[in-house]
Amino acid sequence: MKIPKKIKILGVTYKVKFVDNLLDDKDAKECLSVEDKKKNALVGYCSPNKLTIFLSKNTAKQNLASVFIHEVLEAINSQLALNLCHADLDRLETALHQVLTENRLLE
Repeated sequence: MKIPKKIKILGVTYKVKFVDNLLDDKDAKECLSVEDKKKNALVGYCSPNKLTIFLSKNTAKQNLASVFIHEVLEAINSQLALNLCHADLDRLETALHQVLTENRLLE
């Protein structure tokens, strides 16, 4: 899957920024919650306030599409005020990634 530098989500343009480490990146760090900052490894983060999706450069290529899809779902969840919990977003990401992969839409 080609990850774009910008993506429109429900009419709003988000920047996509690759960073070495989300927990060390200045822009990403100021967006992270206290819970996120406590995590040892964070591979993606969506900041609706900064209209930015942050992705770790260190994410394995085979996992990058999943992480990107998850962060797009985070943006949709925020914009539509769906209030889906993180576990529900994980399940939606898994299902959507499987459908896109199985139908060869991520190539």
